[in-house]
Amino acid sequence: MFLVKEITLSTLLLTFFPYSLYTQVELGYSGPYQVGEYKGRAEFGYKLVDGDTLFDGAFMLESTNLQDLLSNQDHYFFCKGTFKDDLAVGSWWFKFGELSIDSTASHEVNDYHYKVKTKGIHHEASGDIFEGTPHGKWVHTVASVKGSQVEGTLFKSTIDFDRGIPQKSFSIQGDQMTLVGRFLRDGLAHDVWELYSTEVPGAIESWYFVEGRLDKIVTRNDVSTDTLRVYSAAIEDPKILDLNERYLGIIRLNQRLTPGPSSETKVEMNDLLAENSKYYQKIDDILSGLGESRFMPEFKVKVNHKPLESSELNSLNSIKTHYQSSERITKELLKSTQLNILTLSDNETLFLISVVNEISKNHLPVLKEVTEAYDGQVLPFVSRENILLELWPEGKPSTEIIVTYEETGTDIKRSYKGPGADSYSLEKDGIEGTLELAKYTYGCLASIQSRLNEKLSNEQRQVQLMMLEEDMIAEITALNSLVDSLRGKTTGEPLSALNSVKKAAKRELGEYSAMKDLVEKPGRARFLTSCFVQMQELSKAIATLDTRISEIKVVYTDDVWNPFTSTVMSEEVKKRITTAYREILLPYLFSELNQSLSCNNASYLMALLEKIHQRMLGLRTEDTSRLERKLKRERDPLVIMRLLDIQTGNKTIGL
Repeated sequence: MFLVKEITLSTLLLTFFPYSLYTQVELGYSGPYQVGEYKGRAEFGYKLVDGDTLFDGAFMLESTNLQDLLSNQDHYFFCKGTFKDDLAVGSWWFKFGELSIDSTASHEVNDYHYKVKTKGIHHEASGDIFEGTPHGKWVHTVASVKGSQVEGTLFKSTIDFDRGIPQKSFSIQGDQMTLVGRFLRDGLAHDVWELYSTEVPGAIESWYFVEGRLDKIVTRNDVSTDTLRVYSAAIEDPKILDLNERYLGIIRLNQRLTPGPSSETKVEMNDLLAENSKYYQKIDDILSGLGESRFMPEFKVKVNHKPLESSELNSLNSIKTHYQSSERITKELLKSTQLNILTLSDNETLFLISVVNEISKNHLPVLKEVTEAYDGQVLPFVSRENILLELWPEGKPSTEIIVTYEETGTDIKRSYKGPGADSYSLEKDGIEGTLELAKYTYGCLASIQSRLNEKLSNEQRQVQLMMLEEDMIAEITALNSLVDSLRGKTTGEPLSALNSVKKAAKRELGEYSAMKDLVEKPGRARFLTSCFVQMQELSKAIATLDTRISEIKVVYTDDVWNPFTSTVMSEEVKKRITTAYREILLPYLFSELNQSLSCNNASYLMALLEKIHQRMLGLRTEDTSRLERKLKRERDPLVIMRLLDIQTGNKTIGL
């Protein structure tokens, strides 16, 4: 988990005697340390228990950078508390800030010491922790600083917890609004939550909870009072969720899908709740990086649960696919410069583009809303019988799309029907009817795209394609020459991998040559050109594998004094890590290069080669006792890479 600055007598003894004789060793550390994005100086105690490293005792981590303050802005932080057996306990104190020099304030020089004044934002949080969860009263305060003095409070929240569960009354104060409410002992929202504004007297928004069930939301202004009914009766199939943006999405969509007049009540309370979660998340990021933690405030509510059936799940996946394809086609057609020019001279093109515009305005928003509700896991908590009837702007849609556009100074009104219009059952509702709409919408756009593509100049496409193909051939020629030059310097598995690069490029080019659709070819040619450039870099990385493997071997070999023979012997250290590297990770890499290499994963595999090598170098100087125990019987390369914390880009291997 971290490096020990000084070698103690205990660690020397562990080198020469069986580890089982020493079940617990207490140590301390002072020096540089990093937790997630927070990197600074740390002081803490820890202990080794049966090979596991556990935080234990006082803990402090801080960072401030004078050079950053002088040049622009210093992002400082400080945290202090106590650990017991790897769990945060007792009183903790956190400070975060973004400060810069206040050029409008006066500064002082005293006996060669400069005293400057600062401005910026300061966030401070404090409270007790019980086994990694907030316990007792926690207070977060965010203040604006000017001239090194607190200018005003931007945010303040005060919440009581019992082992992570919010209790009693709470308050969350922003710069213009304040939210007050209370919880039951199990963390469920209860009674009236009220939002107050500094600009008007009285509550501007009230949420009425009954043991976690939100009965109604009442909003008030100078003119009127609006009431949004939510769950006015008992919930049939209750499920407890966190009160977050997902929950608000459920409330909003549930109201829209309720037959009858729909209230467009805008709720403001969520802004303060979201800001409060953001500040708690900063602390959770630190504590989670140090050990087990559940620090986020668990505001609980009850909702009505209507699980999605398997048929609905299949339909929703199909709706999502058709919507994404329709969205892509729409953007391509509406952003096409050539088509926009063609609408000025070709009335049929103008009509078809008008139809695309109409679909973009009236069809796609409904499909987008359903897709986003599905992705956001909102749909299992709302009634789905009236989706088209309630979400469609003017009732259920028709297969006849009416458009009005201007043609030579005259308004023209025409209708469009897509291919096979009569075979779609748009009179249906619910998820089934939405799927029919999604299929029909995609069918219309695909047909229009095909007709418009025919209108584009074939000669223009050919000239463009010829230029793209020249670039593509130049890059694959350069790739083949590079591979040929590297093959003479490489042997074994790396040589086989180089041959696979050449074969993969040839296969990709062959598939391109077999393409019949000229409309798709330009995009594919650009993609392959970029791919062949990536494969050149991948080939260079493969050619260095022999050297890198030898480097790892040297790094993990130590000269060890043998007191029994009075000689110095070379010995491989951290054998479970090096064995996993040689016997599992390297074979996995070569297997992927030889069997799965394509343009879709060339850059990914190149990044993976670099990441594994750098991680192996880094692990040599880290305390890996716990890791080695986990590697003892693990043979799955994806699991091993996850254990080694090997990532490429935004993708974590093995998850």
